[in-house]
Amino acid sequence: MKKSKHIRSILFSLLLTSCLMAVPAAPHMISFEQPDGSQFQGFLKGDEYFSWIQTENQEVVVQNPTNGFFEFGKLSKNSEGFSELVPSGTRVVERGFGSRRLPSYLEPVSRSALGQIWKRKRQKRLKEMKIPRLKE
Repeated sequence: MKKSKHIRSILFSLLLTSCLMAVPAAPHMISFEQPDGSQFQGFLKGDEYFSWIQTENQEVVVQNPTNGFFEFGKLSKNSEGFSELVPSGTRVVERGFGSRRLPSYLEPVSRSALGQIWKRKRQKRLKEMKIPRLKE
């Protein structure tokens, strides 16, 4: 009897923790600092599958892994032909100067494109974890 209660409690715990794995990003504005000391504010968006920063003006920002600076994001095709969010080379703020607005030569990243990237990354992660995908 005790063994079956123990097994039930373990199963219940596993079920509960699997539902709690996806956590949305912080809903409040956060200050981000560039390597040169300049700062800007933005919202952290996404979850453990895919995340990005969004300015007050709804512009998408990503950190460049090579130099550490936060840059406006742009869409680019990867080797498999899927859209990926990559740094554009245009910093959000440089040495304290910047309008925090997307330059006219860059196209804004749409919410639907971000959703597609998130969905693909989520499915890939679930597949790696060998968790059956739920029907949506």
